[in-house]
Amino acid sequence: MPVQGSHESSTLLADVPPSTTSQPLEDDDSESIETQRYDSTNGLNESRNSDLETRSNGGANDMIEDGASDQAPRPGSGKAATESKLLQQYAKSRLCTTFRIWSTELLSLLVAALSLVALVLILSLHQGQPRPQWPYKITVNALISVFIALFKAALLFAVAEGTSQLKWLLFKKPHALADMERIDRVSRGAWGSALNFGAFLTILGLLVDPVSQQIIQDYTCLRNVSNAINSTDARAPRTQTFDTRQRLGPLDYSLVGFEQVAAYNGLMGSPTSSSESIKASCSTGNCTFPAFQSLAMCRSCSDISSTISSNNESGFWNMSLASGATIGAGTLMMTTENKLVNATVFTFDGLLTRIAGWNPVSSAAYRCSLFPCIKSYEASVTNGVYSEREVGVDINLTYVDLPKNGFALATNLTLSNTGSFISCNATPYNTSDNTIQIRTDTMTPYDDPFAREYGRLNASTSPAMWYPTRCFWRLGAGFTMAMHSFLFAQISDSWVEILHDYNSLSANETGGDPWTTQLFKEGQATQQSFESFMDGLAWSITGAMRQKSLDSSDLTFVHGQAQREAICIKVRWAWISLAAAVLGLAVLFLCTVIVTAHRSMDYWWQGDWKSSSLALMWHGLDDSAVVRQRHELEKSGEGLLVQQKDLYQSAKRIRVKLIRGDNGWRFSEQ
Repeated sequence: MPVQGSHESSTLLADVPPSTTSQPLEDDDSESIETQRYDSTNGLNESRNSDLETRSNGGANDMIEDGASDQAPRPGSGKAATESKLLQQYAKSRLCTTFRIWSTELLSLLVAALSLVALVLILSLHQGQPRPQWPYKITVNALISVFIALFKAALLFAVAEGTSQLKWLLFKKPHALADMERIDRVSRGAWGSALNFGAFLTILGLLVDPVSQQIIQDYTCLRNVSNAINSTDARAPRTQTFDTRQRLGPLDYSLVGFEQVAAYNGLMGSPTSSSESIKASCSTGNCTFPAFQSLAMCRSCSDISSTISSNNESGFWNMSLASGATIGAGTLMMTTENKLVNATVFTFDGLLTRIAGWNPVSSAAYRCSLFPCIKSYEASVTNGVYSEREVGVDINLTYVDLPKNGFALATNLTLSNTGSFISCNATPYNTSDNTIQIRTDTMTPYDDPFAREYGRLNASTSPAMWYPTRCFWRLGAGFTMAMHSFLFAQISDSWVEILHDYNSLSANETGGDPWTTQLFKEGQATQQSFESFMDGLAWSITGAMRQKSLDSSDLTFVHGQAQREAICIKVRWAWISLAAAVLGLAVLFLCTVIVTAHRSMDYWWQGDWKSSSLALMWHGLDDSAVVRQRHELEKSGEGLLVQQKDLYQSAKRIRVKLIRGDNGWRFSEQ
């Protein structure tokens, strides 16, 4: 029978499959429906044709109606394929109807997903970056709030509509009328929403907003303020060539003032690290530098205790080394130059015993050397304090056997201003860049002042290549001789002696040169303590060499990057996982609702009433149920039920089911 008085009803009844009759269908009717649909004897039966006449014109149902009236197959007619085609067209039309019904909710989930993607993209772009200075003082937090609000609104709309649609699908079977109100409350808020999965999503959706405030965390960071390669904002001293400035006569050189100060500081145990001897320039107090190389002073120490010779012919123990160091009665330690070792700036032997006199407990000897090398560094300035550390492997310069020794070396690789190694690209001829002629057998230069003066190198017979200045390293013979003479005067033939009783030892009973006494360490000297002493000496001399380089300006400094403090953004990604989880659950929930509603179209109801308030006005309780309940209320004295709680309590006693009757879809009391 046609639906009366409802345009919405005709829409809701569109696309009903051919098997749907005009009478209310119980769950048990599905089997008879299938039987009617595929009746092999009578084709498409009369009841289905009659029911199709009640549907709106057009769409897949019109095609089914035309097929039923004009092309209904009969046994042996050969038109079964036509009916199959029509049924396929109906199935396609039904799928389109489902998509149309839920297109708004699917679009809402898409908006929620895009909002989350946009949020993640913005956070990724600003991770570890300073807070942006946007117009109108808009902040990242404000943008997060906007996207979260859009995400929450779109997501909760889809969840609410899905939850509301479930209440109609629920009444496919008899339920208490109060369940309508209970589910409706769930779809509109969080109170009492532990009732179902949709309500659970509602609660999670409400939590997204406060949780999103934990995504961003501020911290203090350093940002670059200058990139000029020759800027004085950030630079640290280095050197590739060094020599003394003070020449007293032919082959006679002396350390100048700053060189002597550096040597004395080293002998007295200062500095305690290479950083302390360097003065870097950093305009902001915070700078970074790329890895760089510099000419430096290296040291080595070894234990030579096995070479000690000892005797007690005079009644006292006497010990000696081949280098000439000797200790005996009253002497605890002696240092002397070892002239047997070449290719160093200075080498000395130290011989010591723990107790002087007749019964020496133990004795030891150590040999230490200073020599030039190439060191690689990583450096930075933090809060105005310069610090550097050595990296890589030291490269020793080659000893040049001149009338007085010097050191030089050409390398095939060198660190660039960016901190990466580049090739030196030597050529067999000189170019605008390659200006230094190097002997390939020794990797030392032809153009050496001593070589020219004394004719020790023959350019006509030695193989040679030309190198750029950035790949050439040299410690001049003048400085080598001057430093050797200074250290010889301070260290060679120095000793520590006992001032009183030979058989006792305490700090106030020994005397000697201050640096030798420091080396002795009250009889507790070890190879490690000798190495520490030599480290301080090498660092101090290196600092003087780097601070007063003889190179051109581009090789005198390594230029770094000045930095200033800023407030940066740290993204705590774990806090955004809640929004992603809620979105995933919402998609799962809505898909479940859509599939459930889609399946119900075949044999029951095709409505999309969702949260519409008009649905109950058009399709409320059937008249008989209203009359019966009103009569019951009058008998019980409950009156007209003007209070919500009274309405709810009364509805709990009524069990209804959504069915289609003569007056359209109604809730029928069961």
